[in-house]
Amino acid sequence: MAEMGKSGFVWFFGLVEDIDDPLQIGRVKVRCYNFHSVSNVVLPNDDLPWAHVILPTTSASYEGKGISPTFLRQGTTVVGFFADGAGAQMPIIFGTLPGLPQPSPDFVDSANISQEFNDVNKLARGINKLLQAKYEVGVDEDVEPPPEFTFGARYPFNKVFESERGHVIEIDDTPGAERIHIYHNSGHYTEMVPGIRTDKVNGDHIEISMQARYIKVRGDMSIIVDGATSIISDGAISMSSEKSISMDAPLINITGLIATTISGGLVKVSGTTTTTITGLLGLYLNPL
Repeated sequence: MAEMGKSGFVWFFGLVEDIDDPLQIGRVKVRCYNFHSVSNVVLPNDDLPWAHVILPTTSASYEGKGISPTFLRQGTTVVGFFADGAGAQMPIIFGTLPGLPQPSPDFVDSANISQEFNDVNKLARGINKLLQAKYEVGVDEDVEPPPEFTFGARYPFNKVFESERGHVIEIDDTPGAERIHIYHNSGHYTEMVPGIRTDKVNGDHIEISMQARYIKVRGDMSIIVDGATSIISDGAISMSSEKSISMDAPLINITGLIATTISGGLVKVSGTTTTTITGLLGLYLNPL
């Protein structure tokens, strides 16, 4: 076999046929144009050599650090070279080639070109393909901006990553419509646009803080709950307002296991039918 790097530079375009690398190091099998038969009957996929994938220097490719080399899909058009030159048995891939897929690599039918099969993500081309999916999950227009309101992407400003299962990250630099959007295929999403941030969970939402947590809101704050609400604390619970605190419900229970204290400049306790105030050990009503 010729020495690698000393046999001239022989490059190729090709089509990824197999991504299931038994060594799990990111290799793929490529059917190289003009080197391999386009027929997988004449040349079965099993007989194609494994091609290594070059990653950028921003990825360590060492001990699991950096970007995993698992983004190529079957059907991807790639460009590369043969490390063994004309021997053409050691393919190396250094890039992918997005385009408008055609049935034959040797013939492009200009009348058969359709943007529907464009390899560039629709979101990057200014088409809000997630609009229907978000409405199918349900949009609460009382508190949630409509999906068509926050999307204003225009080509070529929107940088999009999408996995094969439809998880999406968008970093959109469209002038006047700048946006960061992270979307899960179940309908969860986080979206940041000028003046608004939306976090939507299509299911249970669990947050855990192992130490203190602080929330500060400079404007008004509303918490709207369609079901029951519980606040459970191992420590004291305090509520303080510079204006007023109001509680309104068909039934309000206030219970102190040791003592209950209600104090104020003016204390009024009234009930249209029956009013009951009970303390197990003591009850104090202290007008100031």
